[in-house]
Amino acid sequence: MWTDFALPQDCGLVPFFATSPEDTPLQVAWLFVAYACAWAAVWYACCLVAKYWLLSRLPPSHVASENRAVYTGQKLAALLKVAVLSGLANFGLLDLIGQPPPVLYGGYVVIEVAGVLFTSFEIADLVLCSVHRFLGFEDAIHHSIHIALGWLIRANCAPALTASVLIAQETSGLALNYFLLMRHRAPDSPRVAISFVVFFALFCIWRLGLGTFGTIHYLFYFSTELPQSFPTWQAYVLALALVAASVLQWYWGIVILRKAARKLSKEKKPGAEASTTGKVATAPAGATPVLL
Repeated sequence: MWTDFALPQDCGLVPFFATSPEDTPLQVAWLFVAYACAWAAVWYACCLVAKYWLLSRLPPSHVASENRAVYTGQKLAALLKVAVLSGLANFGLLDLIGQPPPVLYGGYVVIEVAGVLFTSFEIADLVLCSVHRFLGFEDAIHHSIHIALGWLIRANCAPALTASVLIAQETSGLALNYFLLMRHRAPDSPRVAISFVVFFALFCIWRLGLGTFGTIHYLFYFSTELPQSFPTWQAYVLALALVAASVLQWYWGIVILRKAARKLSKEKKPGAEASTTGKVATAPAGATPVLL
Protein backbone atom coordinates (compact mmCIF):
# COMPACT_ATOMS: atom_id res chain seq x y z
CA MET A 1 0.00 0.00 0.00
CA TRP A 2 1.01 3.62 -0.49
CA THR A 3 2.59 4.91 2.74
CA ASP A 4 3.69 8.42 1.82
CA PHE A 5 1.64 10.22 4.44
CA ALA A 6 2.87 13.68 5.28
CA LEU A 7 2.65 16.44 7.82
CA PRO A 8 1.19 19.68 6.49
CA GLN A 9 4.63 21.29 6.34
CA ASP A 10 5.68 18.53 3.92
CA CYS A 11 2.81 19.22 1.54
CA GLY A 12 3.58 20.33 -1.98
CA LEU A 13 6.44 17.93 -2.70
CA VAL A 14 4.70 16.23 -5.62
CA PRO A 15 6.19 17.46 -8.93
CA PHE A 16 3.85 19.83 -10.82
CA PHE A 17 1.51 20.04 -7.80
CA ALA A 18 3.78 22.06 -5.53
CA THR A 19 2.30 24.43 -2.98
CA SER A 20 2.66 24.60 0.79
CA PRO A 21 0.84 26.22 3.72
CA GLU A 22 3.37 29.07 3.51
CA ASP A 23 2.15 30.00 0.04
CA THR A 24 -0.36 32.80 -0.31
CA PRO A 25 -4.00 32.02 -1.14
CA LEU A 26 -3.36 33.52 -4.57
CA GLN A 27 -0.52 31.07 -5.26
CA VAL A 28 -2.78 28.15 -4.40
CA ALA A 29 -5.49 29.62 -6.62
CA TRP A 30 -3.06 29.91 -9.53
CA LEU A 31 -2.27 26.20 -9.20
CA PHE A 32 -5.98 25.46 -9.62
CA VAL A 33 -6.26 27.86 -12.56
CA ALA A 34 -3.37 26.17 -14.36
CA TYR A 35 -4.98 22.74 -14.07
CA ALA A 36 -8.41 24.19 -14.90
CA CYS A 37 -6.93 25.31 -18.22
CA ALA A 38 -5.68 21.77 -18.81
CA TRP A 39 -9.14 20.38 -18.00
CA ALA A 40 -10.68 22.92 -20.38
CA ALA A 41 -8.49 21.51 -23.15
CA VAL A 42 -9.67 17.99 -22.28
CA TRP A 43 -13.28 19.27 -22.13
CA TYR A 44 -13.11 20.71 -25.66
CA ALA A 45 -11.26 17.66 -26.97
CA CYS A 46 -14.20 15.57 -25.75
CA CYS A 47 -16.55 17.97 -27.53
CA LEU A 48 -14.68 17.33 -30.78
CA VAL A 49 -14.95 13.57 -30.24
CA ALA A 50 -18.67 14.00 -29.66
CA LYS A 51 -19.16 16.18 -32.73
CA TYR A 52 -17.18 14.14 -35.25
CA TRP A 53 -17.68 10.60 -33.93
CA LEU A 54 -20.05 9.94 -31.02
CA LEU A 55 -23.18 11.95 -31.90
CA SER A 56 -23.60 10.21 -35.23
CA ARG A 57 -23.64 6.88 -33.38
CA LEU A 58 -26.15 7.89 -30.72
CA PRO A 59 -29.92 8.12 -31.16
CA PRO A 60 -31.11 11.75 -31.12
CA SER A 61 -32.45 13.21 -27.89
CA HIS A 62 -35.95 14.65 -27.83
CA VAL A 63 -34.45 17.52 -25.80
CA ALA A 64 -32.85 19.68 -28.49
CA SER A 65 -30.08 21.11 -26.30
CA GLU A 66 -28.78 17.60 -25.57
CA ASN A 67 -27.96 17.10 -29.26
CA ARG A 68 -25.26 19.74 -29.02
CA ALA A 69 -21.67 18.55 -29.13
CA VAL A 70 -20.79 20.62 -26.06
CA TYR A 71 -23.42 18.84 -23.95
CA THR A 72 -22.31 15.37 -25.01
CA GLY A 73 -18.64 16.35 -24.76
CA GLN A 74 -19.16 17.59 -21.22
CA LYS A 75 -20.56 14.20 -20.25
CA LEU A 76 -17.50 12.47 -21.74
CA ALA A 77 -15.16 14.81 -19.86
CA ALA A 78 -17.11 14.25 -16.65
CA LEU A 79 -16.88 10.46 -17.10
CA LEU A 80 -13.12 10.74 -17.56
CA LYS A 81 -12.82 12.92 -14.46
CA VAL A 82 -14.97 10.55 -12.40
CA ALA A 83 -13.00 7.48 -13.49
CA VAL A 84 -9.65 9.03 -12.56
CA LEU A 85 -10.65 10.71 -9.31
CA SER A 86 -12.88 7.98 -7.90
CA GLY A 87 -10.03 5.53 -8.47
CA LEU A 88 -7.51 7.73 -6.67
CA ALA A 89 -9.86 8.60 -3.80
CA ASN A 90 -11.06 5.05 -3.16
CA PHE A 91 -7.47 3.81 -3.26
CA GLY A 92 -6.64 6.52 -0.73
CA LEU A 93 -9.50 5.51 1.53
CA LEU A 94 -8.35 1.90 1.55
CA ASP A 95 -4.83 3.05 2.38
CA LEU A 96 -6.10 5.19 5.25
CA ILE A 97 -7.96 2.34 6.95
CA GLY A 98 -6.44 1.64 10.35
CA GLN A 99 -4.32 4.79 10.43
CA PRO A 100 -4.33 6.88 13.63
CA PRO A 101 -6.19 10.23 13.75
CA PRO A 102 -3.02 12.35 13.32
CA VAL A 103 -2.48 10.65 9.94
CA LEU A 104 -6.16 10.86 8.97
CA TYR A 105 -6.11 14.60 9.63
CA GLY A 106 -2.70 15.27 8.13
CA GLY A 107 -1.52 15.29 4.52
CA TYR A 108 -1.43 12.49 1.94
CA VAL A 109 0.17 12.74 -1.50
CA VAL A 110 -2.47 10.66 -3.34
CA ILE A 111 -5.25 12.94 -2.14
CA GLU A 112 -3.06 16.00 -2.65
CA VAL A 113 -2.95 15.19 -6.36
CA ALA A 114 -6.60 14.12 -6.53
CA GLY A 115 -7.70 17.28 -4.73
CA VAL A 116 -6.01 19.57 -7.24
CA LEU A 117 -7.46 17.65 -10.19
CA PHE A 118 -10.92 17.59 -8.61
CA THR A 119 -11.09 21.29 -7.73
CA SER A 120 -9.62 22.42 -11.03
CA PHE A 121 -12.17 20.37 -12.98
CA GLU A 122 -14.99 21.98 -11.00
CA ILE A 123 -13.61 25.40 -11.93
CA ALA A 124 -13.34 24.53 -15.62
CA ASP A 125 -16.76 22.88 -15.70
CA LEU A 126 -18.43 25.80 -13.90
CA VAL A 127 -17.00 28.33 -16.35
CA LEU A 128 -17.54 26.32 -19.54
CA CYS A 129 -21.06 25.14 -18.72
CA SER A 130 -21.94 28.77 -17.91
CA VAL A 131 -20.46 29.97 -21.20
CA HIS A 132 -22.42 27.38 -23.16
CA ARG A 133 -25.59 28.02 -21.13
CA PHE A 134 -26.50 24.64 -19.74
CA LEU A 135 -25.53 25.12 -16.10
CA GLY A 136 -28.43 24.84 -13.68
CA PHE A 137 -28.70 26.89 -10.50
CA GLU A 138 -28.26 23.84 -8.23
CA ASP A 139 -25.22 22.78 -10.25
CA ALA A 140 -23.68 26.24 -9.89
CA ILE A 141 -24.10 26.10 -6.11
CA HIS A 142 -22.79 22.52 -6.02
CA HIS A 143 -19.69 23.43 -8.05
CA SER A 144 -19.05 26.58 -6.01
CA ILE A 145 -19.14 24.66 -2.72
CA HIS A 146 -16.75 22.06 -4.10
CA ILE A 147 -14.34 24.76 -5.28
CA ALA A 148 -14.39 26.53 -1.91
CA LEU A 149 -13.85 23.27 -0.01
CA GLY A 150 -11.12 22.17 -2.42
CA TRP A 151 -9.25 25.43 -1.98
CA LEU A 152 -9.60 25.39 1.82
CA ILE A 153 -8.38 21.81 2.18
CA ARG A 154 -5.55 22.16 -0.35
CA ALA A 155 -4.36 25.47 1.09
CA ASN A 156 -3.94 23.75 4.48
CA CYS A 157 -2.84 20.38 3.08
CA ALA A 158 -5.29 18.64 5.41
CA PRO A 159 -7.36 16.72 6.40
CA ALA A 160 -6.64 13.66 4.26
CA LEU A 161 -9.65 11.57 5.34
CA THR A 162 -12.16 14.35 4.74
CA ALA A 163 -10.74 15.07 1.29
CA SER A 164 -10.74 11.36 0.42
CA VAL A 165 -14.39 10.99 1.41
CA LEU A 166 -15.46 14.07 -0.54
CA ILE A 167 -13.69 13.01 -3.73
CA ALA A 168 -14.69 9.33 -3.43
CA GLN A 169 -18.32 10.42 -3.69
CA GLU A 170 -17.61 10.97 -7.39
CA THR A 171 -18.01 7.18 -7.71
CA SER A 172 -21.75 7.62 -8.19
CA GLY A 173 -21.04 9.79 -11.25
CA LEU A 174 -19.95 6.74 -13.26
CA ALA A 175 -23.53 5.62 -13.73
CA LEU A 176 -25.09 9.08 -13.45
CA ASN A 177 -23.33 10.61 -16.44
CA TYR A 178 -24.36 7.69 -18.67
CA PHE A 179 -27.95 8.02 -17.46
CA LEU A 180 -28.00 11.78 -18.11
CA LEU A 181 -26.56 11.24 -21.57
CA MET A 182 -29.06 8.55 -22.60
CA ARG A 183 -32.29 9.15 -20.64
CA HIS A 184 -33.85 11.29 -23.39
CA ARG A 185 -32.29 9.30 -26.23
CA ALA A 186 -33.46 5.82 -25.32
CA PRO A 187 -35.85 6.22 -22.38
CA ASP A 188 -37.21 2.68 -22.77
CA SER A 189 -33.81 1.01 -22.97
CA PRO A 190 -33.05 -1.49 -20.18
CA ARG A 191 -29.52 -0.05 -20.05
CA VAL A 192 -30.87 3.36 -19.06
CA ALA A 193 -33.04 1.85 -16.34
CA ILE A 194 -30.11 -0.22 -15.07
CA SER A 195 -27.82 2.83 -15.06
CA PHE A 196 -30.33 4.69 -12.88
CA VAL A 197 -30.58 1.78 -10.43
CA VAL A 198 -26.79 1.50 -10.28
CA PHE A 199 -26.48 5.27 -9.81
CA PHE A 200 -28.96 5.27 -6.94
CA ALA A 201 -27.19 2.33 -5.26
CA LEU A 202 -23.82 4.08 -5.56
CA PHE A 203 -25.41 7.33 -4.40
CA CYS A 204 -26.70 5.63 -1.24
CA ILE A 205 -23.38 3.94 -0.48
CA TRP A 206 -20.91 6.71 -1.28
CA ARG A 207 -22.83 9.98 -0.93
CA LEU A 208 -25.26 9.10 1.86
CA GLY A 209 -23.38 6.38 3.73
CA LEU A 210 -19.72 7.31 3.30
CA GLY A 211 -20.43 11.04 3.08
CA THR A 212 -22.38 11.06 6.35
CA PHE A 213 -19.67 8.98 8.03
CA GLY A 214 -17.00 11.45 6.87
CA THR A 215 -18.96 14.42 8.22
CA ILE A 216 -19.59 12.80 11.61
CA HIS A 217 -15.96 11.69 11.88
CA TYR A 218 -14.75 15.22 11.18
CA LEU A 219 -17.15 16.74 13.74
CA PHE A 220 -15.85 14.35 16.41
CA TYR A 221 -12.13 14.82 15.74
CA PHE A 222 -11.42 18.18 14.07
CA SER A 223 -11.03 20.17 17.30
CA THR A 224 -8.27 17.89 18.59
CA GLU A 225 -6.65 16.26 15.54
CA LEU A 226 -6.31 18.98 12.90
CA PRO A 227 -2.76 20.36 12.56
CA GLN A 228 -2.03 23.44 14.63
CA SER A 229 -1.34 25.34 11.41
CA PHE A 230 -4.99 24.90 10.36
CA PRO A 231 -6.78 28.21 11.17
CA THR A 232 -9.54 27.71 13.71
CA TRP A 233 -12.11 29.74 11.81
CA GLN A 234 -11.45 27.72 8.65
CA ALA A 235 -11.87 24.48 10.62
CA TYR A 236 -15.34 25.63 11.68
CA VAL A 237 -16.19 26.79 8.16
CA LEU A 238 -15.26 23.32 6.92
CA ALA A 239 -17.45 21.74 9.60
CA LEU A 240 -20.45 23.86 8.60
CA ALA A 241 -19.86 23.17 4.90
CA LEU A 242 -19.69 19.41 5.49
CA VAL A 243 -22.93 19.45 7.47
CA ALA A 244 -24.63 21.53 4.76
CA ALA A 245 -23.33 19.19 2.05
CA SER A 246 -24.62 16.13 3.92
CA VAL A 247 -28.05 17.71 4.37
CA LEU A 248 -28.11 18.53 0.64
CA GLN A 249 -27.17 14.96 -0.28
CA TRP A 250 -29.98 13.54 1.89
CA TYR A 251 -32.42 16.01 0.36
CA TRP A 252 -31.39 14.92 -3.15
CA GLY A 253 -31.59 11.26 -2.13
CA ILE A 254 -35.18 11.67 -0.91
CA VAL A 255 -36.14 13.62 -4.06
CA ILE A 256 -34.67 10.94 -6.34
CA LEU A 257 -36.40 8.15 -4.42
CA ARG A 258 -39.78 9.90 -4.53
CA LYS A 259 -39.54 10.61 -8.26
CA ALA A 260 -38.53 7.04 -8.99
CA ALA A 261 -41.41 5.70 -6.89
CA ARG A 262 -43.87 8.07 -8.57
CA LYS A 263 -42.70 7.00 -12.02
CA LEU A 264 -43.00 3.30 -11.15
CA SER A 265 -46.51 3.79 -9.76
CA LYS A 266 -47.62 5.55 -12.95
CA GLU A 267 -46.23 2.76 -15.11
CA LYS A 268 -48.24 0.18 -13.16
CA LYS A 269 -51.56 1.98 -13.70
CA PRO A 270 -53.52 0.82 -16.78
CA GLY A 271 -53.49 3.41 -19.54
CA ALA A 272 -51.00 5.62 -17.73
CA GLU A 273 -48.62 5.53 -20.65
CA ALA A 274 -51.10 7.05 -23.07
CA SER A 275 -52.27 10.66 -23.03
CA THR A 276 -55.77 11.81 -23.95
CA THR A 277 -54.59 12.29 -27.54
CA GLY A 278 -53.40 8.73 -27.78
CA LYS A 279 -49.73 9.69 -27.81
CA VAL A 280 -47.18 8.04 -25.56
CA ALA A 281 -46.44 10.19 -22.55
CA THR A 282 -42.78 11.01 -22.06
CA ALA A 283 -40.86 11.12 -18.80
CA PRO A 284 -40.56 14.62 -17.37
CA ALA A 285 -37.32 16.44 -18.02
CA GLY A 286 -34.99 16.65 -15.07
CA ALA A 287 -36.00 13.31 -13.56
CA THR A 288 -32.96 13.51 -11.31
CA PRO A 289 -30.84 16.43 -10.12
CA VAL A 290 -27.54 16.86 -11.95
CA LEU A 291 -24.74 15.97 -9.51
CA LEU A 292 -21.31 16.52 -11.05
